[in-house]
Amino acid sequence: SLTISQDLNVAENFSHADAVTAAGTPTITVAEDWQDIGGTFTPGNSTVIMSTASGTNDIDISSGSFYNLEIDAAGANYLIYNYLNVDNNLTITNGTLDLNGNDLDIAGGLTISGGTLNIGASLITFDGSSGTHLIDAPGTVFPNILFNSPTGNATYRLNNNLSISNDITITDGALELSPDNGTTNYA
Repeated sequence: SLTISQDLNVAENFSHADAVTAAGTPTITVAEDWQDIGGTFTPGNSTVIMSTASGTNDIDISSGSFYNLEIDAAGANYLIYNYLNVDNNLTITNGTLDLNGNDLDIAGGLTISGGTLNIGASLITFDGSSGTHLIDAPGTVFPNILFNSPTGNATYRLNNNLSISNDITITDGALELSPDNGTTNYA
């Protein structure tokens, strides 16, 4: 097993077949693939940054989740190979995150500031327990989106228009349509 308690830069693939635990708030920067090969990843409050320079790379986290996940890979494409669970924030600053037919759960916010989220027919679920979380994904079309706070205490606030091609479901929690706490009047 491996415990990561300080920042870690991985120049190529991060592959593990045993338990990996992030203790505290380390930043783990990976230049190529993330591969769980029978191991587990316990994220703590870590941030994982996928940062390849080009090509197509894999994120295969079959057992575990990410706390914060950032895609900062100009000119690159990351393919997801299993259901993806992000316990806090997902940020895409450069490059493409392709869900590859897999569903995505986000407990925190979603920010797409310079990259692309390829959703396809996947379901995006926002499932935070508490707090207010920003959704800032201009130009992204969500085929199906679900807001399902297990406690009913999470609020998701839109910072831009939200485009949905099929269904939006709000099971529990709140969706604020105005980024300025409701002071803007949309006539």
